[in-house]
Amino acid sequence: MNTEHPSQKTLPANILWDEDGQPISAEFDDVYFSRQSGLAETRYVFLQHNQLQTRWQQLDTHQQFIIAETGFGTGLNFLCAWQQWLEACKPTQSLSFISVEKYPLTKNDLEKALKLWPELDPLCEQLLAQYPSFFTEGMHRFYFAHGNVQLTLLIGDALEQLPHLAQQRRQAALNNWAIDAWFLDGFAPAKNPKMWQPELFSTMACLSKPGTTFSTFTAAGIVKRGLQAAGFSIEKVQGFGHKRDMLIGHLTSNPSIAKTIPWWHPPQPNGYALNKKSNDSTNTTLNKEAIIIGAGLAGASAAFSLAQRGWHVKVLDQHSGPAQAASGNRQGMLYAKLSPHQTPLSQLILAGYQYTTRLLPQLLPPETHQGKSWDNCGLIQLAFNEQEAKRQAALISSQLFPEQLFEYQTTEQLTERAGSNIQYPGLWWPSSGWVWPQALCQAMLAHPNITTHYQQQVTSLERHEQHWQVNTSDRYWQSAHVIIAAGHTCQSLLPDVELPMKAIRGQVSQLPYQGLSPKTVVCGDGYISPMVDNVLHVGATFTHDNDANTCSSQDRRENIQRLSQLMPELYELAKNTLESDSLNNDKVGFRCSSPDYLPIVGPIPDQIPFIEHYAPLRQNGNTTFTTPPPYLPGLWITAAHGSRGLITAPLAGEILASYLAGEPIPLTTEVLQATHPCRFLIRGLKRRQV
Repeated sequence: MNTEHPSQKTLPANILWDEDGQPISAEFDDVYFSRQSGLAETRYVFLQHNQLQTRWQQLDTHQQFIIAETGFGTGLNFLCAWQQWLEACKPTQSLSFISVEKYPLTKNDLEKALKLWPELDPLCEQLLAQYPSFFTEGMHRFYFAHGNVQLTLLIGDALEQLPHLAQQRRQAALNNWAIDAWFLDGFAPAKNPKMWQPELFSTMACLSKPGTTFSTFTAAGIVKRGLQAAGFSIEKVQGFGHKRDMLIGHLTSNPSIAKTIPWWHPPQPNGYALNKKSNDSTNTTLNKEAIIIGAGLAGASAAFSLAQRGWHVKVLDQHSGPAQAASGNRQGMLYAKLSPHQTPLSQLILAGYQYTTRLLPQLLPPETHQGKSWDNCGLIQLAFNEQEAKRQAALISSQLFPEQLFEYQTTEQLTERAGSNIQYPGLWWPSSGWVWPQALCQAMLAHPNITTHYQQQVTSLERHEQHWQVNTSDRYWQSAHVIIAAGHTCQSLLPDVELPMKAIRGQVSQLPYQGLSPKTVVCGDGYISPMVDNVLHVGATFTHDNDANTCSSQDRRENIQRLSQLMPELYELAKNTLESDSLNNDKVGFRCSSPDYLPIVGPIPDQIPFIEHYAPLRQNGNTTFTTPPPYLPGLWITAAHGSRGLITAPLAGEILASYLAGEPIPLTTEVLQATHPCRFLIRGLKRRQV
């Protein structure tokens, strides 16, 4: 992805197979690994010559090690590194593996290629279990080994994808993270010269720190000269197999640091301390404890992402269990409304949709939860009016998205999908469906590093030296890190910070099963979901400036009326029993939303010093700054997910955990700015409204 927003489509690798069953790239007419032994080649070229075994034995107890790779290919390098990591490292340490791939293998081709290495079968099975049936361009994150092994795939051209990470590192806190070792792989320079460019080597340097190592199978002059020009030392050593030479080396100098610091510059994770063994601030230990206020989708997601990184998290909630407020519906829809213009909101929705659909089968295994806690039964988006029809037509004509994500279908095709008469054409999302938010939250909060404390109404937050004190009616908790995830009540805990959040009332109606149920989720101006527990759910209303938490007969009538658009046959059945139906099973919730309909995720500003710091923006919106923004140290927020919580909240948990852990964030800086809590103050200053 670059600033011109190219296609989210990505072409799968075109694989040819030789007589020994080894994969060959048709695009580059080159092998994926040595014909002698790909396994031995990986261990020699990348593991041995980056001295991984020795370096991993010297890691601190909670330290993370980051490997970056050009060319994921069959995943062989990742699997070998993962295997050696499990043998060498402690459960408290973590491995982050970042790999870029322009032409990812299909799942079938990957499975066939990995059958060449039976000794890797246990790891291959785990990789294949999460490997998607298709990719879109951008960053995709996966977890293995109880969260201790993190794989981030950058799908797209290396010269476009790696600069996104470089921008984070260049303009963010340089002492938060850096690549420790590079696997400079990919097809040979003679076969793929477009990758082996000076821009690649300079980007590598930006992502590295002094001492970062690299190794590569090639000794080509263009590679040697490019790495030297970028600041790497070069040594030529014996190559693998028939190759005479290969290159190894390390970065000898500090990468360039941006002279200006952006307003979205992340804070130094509160709790980091210099390692006693080194004066290098990149070598740190961290107080890995946090308190999260709220046990809905936002809070549970943040807790789970931190727990996966070895953090110990306390979750406080005023209710008797998780997902009792806005996340409390029996069925939530995985509804992804995309734009053909690749707005930050559309980018976030696409990334979040894919992350959630990968996460669900891991947390809620289909063999025990399918049809009960979630169901990937598919989802229909009806072109129910002229505006929606134009949006869908623009999506299709843009050719930005793979047809495996969604496809246009006629009324006849959608009628067959739904199992009932559908009166509009629309988009069919085969991997979508519905989720029981409470079951998802319970699965997240069941992580052993998480403790939950219910019926705890937080009354205030107080800052005490190096920690926050979270007060409830009868006790208090303390931590250096606090995440507020309390929906539309977040503002009450931030009396000195104004974040423009609003509560939007919504009512979902429950209908008794009367012999007719859609086979899939049907969405138009509202939704109807397949039967669960012998009832159907239809909704939902959107009411501003209404804080009534009791169910409304008018809202129920409005929901029933929606059926005339969604499923006319069901409407004819439901309208006859409308007056006799009880409101007792309807549910009212309050969505938390922001003025730009994007979530609010990240560090919370110290408002008065922040405004004073950025006051020059009132006169010149292009003013640059050389000092970091003032934040309330250790205080974070994830809120305003609106009706998209199932799609955006789990990814927001990853964003926050990446911030706090001081690691690369799996989104572009454009999306990070668009979701940052400080964006409202910056806009207000530029418009002279603050």
